[in-house]
Amino acid sequence: MEIEKIAMPRKRRLVAALIIFLVTSLAAVILNSFMMGYGLEVERSISRYVGFEIWSSVIFAFGNFFAAGATGAFLWCLGELWELPRVYYYCVIVMVLGLIGLSLCPIGLFDMGGEKSIVSLIHELASRTMFIMMMVVAGLLALRPYGTRGSRVVCWVYVVYGLFCVVGYLTKGSWFIPYCLFFETFYIAAFVLVLLVQKDKRVSSNKTNKFSE
Repeated sequence: MEIEKIAMPRKRRLVAALIIFLVTSLAAVILNSFMMGYGLEVERSISRYVGFEIWSSVIFAFGNFFAAGATGAFLWCLGELWELPRVYYYCVIVMVLGLIGLSLCPIGLFDMGGEKSIVSLIHELASRTMFIMMMVVAGLLALRPYGTRGSRVVCWVYVVYGLFCVVGYLTKGSWFIPYCLFFETFYIAAFVLVLLVQKDKRVSSNKTNKFSE
């Protein structure tokens, strides 16, 4: 049976998580830019805007806690349905922990005198780990033959986009860094969209309970 027929409750949570992420991110960017006086600069990441103020750090963290639970639950059940290898589950756990870690450690909030605090360093490690794990998870989904051709292609396109972003970041490309906010936002939102379009080409009645709980 197709995933969308047996995973609807979990897919609804994914949609809710995406909406919450977009709303909290937009609030942090707009309010901190125009009401708190930090100015709008699209070369800043979402985390930079979030870390400007305590209020934005708190609401962003709470939103991400929900997103971590919704995404982790969906990916775990998908792994069971598609009988993915053990490394997939490790990657999912690390990705979720990365999201929680970057949420608990807002970058810039505790920096003083131009020096990065340990909180900011943890945030950077957690965010980069999450970024890589999202690509790896998408790649593992693409390799599994149970997905339809279209859903697997979407996964590969996402992986290519992720590598594109990695190259842009590491080379500090003039085509990437000045627009980091847009590239980052699309990367995160696209991951949820990639999950939402996953389909199972098999017809199997003995696995129909995996996502219905």
